[in-house]
Amino acid sequence: MSSMPRKKVEGRADFILESALNLFAKSGYAKSTMNDVAAEAGVAVGTIYLYFKSKEDILGACAQRFHKVHQKFARSILESQKTPDLKLRAYLLNRFESWEKETASASKTTDLAQAMITAAPEINQAEYVLWNTTIKSILEEGARCKLYRFKSVSKEAKIFIQSLAGFFPMPGINHPFTPTKKEFLDAIQWFDQKWRGHE
Repeated sequence: MSSMPRKKVEGRADFILESALNLFAKSGYAKSTMNDVAAEAGVAVGTIYLYFKSKEDILGACAQRFHKVHQKFARSILESQKTPDLKLRAYLLNRFESWEKETASASKTTDLAQAMITAAPEINQAEYVLWNTTIKSILEEGARCKLYRFKSVSKEAKIFIQSLAGFFPMPGINHPFTPTKKEFLDAIQWFDQKWRGHE
């Protein structure tokens, strides 16, 4: 594999990851094997082992991939010309829609999400940090341009994130209600009005 061009190596690895994710969504992570991943990708199982040592290695790479997509999107929002309120709405709506997509087939994605948390706890922590820093950066910008008024940006960001946590229930845990996009946007709007002093 070392003699192959880097772009070709990365392209093949990405294809295997995409195939693995499709398989895990259909069959569940626990029931899938490396042979199943190879069949889904249409390659020999030996080819899979050229890129990934194990099914757990594939899972860790999938988690890393999700995090990189999140990082790229967060950066694009922070660097955009949108006003802080629109940045916040766009960022959080993207996160909610991603969560909706990931939980569309509950039992299979629960299996996959739980496995990712176990296999890559550092990525799970990095996701939490990225959430916090992105939201705090947007709120700080809102305070600088005097759109929002806070006594403490850090405190408001913490309360805000904790308040939204119920819209992103952890996989495998029963939830008292099914979060909807409208309710999610209503919650964001409530905080937006509060920060503007329009309670």
